[in-house]
Amino acid sequence: MATQGGIELEFAMEADEDLSDEQYTFMVVSADGQAAQAAGTTASLIGVLQNKDADAVGTGARIRYGGISKMVAGEQLDEGERLTSDATGRAVGTTTEGDNVGAVAIGTAAAANVIFEVLVTPNLTFAAT
Repeated sequence: MATQGGIELEFAMEADEDLSDEQYTFMVVSADGQAAQAAGTTASLIGVLQNKDADAVGTGARIRYGGISKMVAGEQLDEGERLTSDATGRAVGTTTEGDNVGAVAIGTAAAANVIFEVLVTPNLTFAAT
């Protein structure tokens, strides 16, 4: 398993909703310009929520947009998989052209809802090779 450390790039923005149950899930920018939970493979992913205390509209959401992060899996995942968002912001693997990739798995997840480690690489579009 990888070890967290090195350079992690983060920024803060106001939460669009109560995000207290969304720690370590993918985030997007809402229509109001605030942090919101990602919902789907084509969402414009801006990073991974790091804190649990973004518990109301307008509170601070800390978003990691580069470096190593913990992540909640939406399914079983292997190291090296390119990751996008499921309907609830959890990480799922993708090989589908046009999906937005928000991270690469550097750890494994045995099943959905397992927390594992990723290298955050927000909003890269998957292209078939």
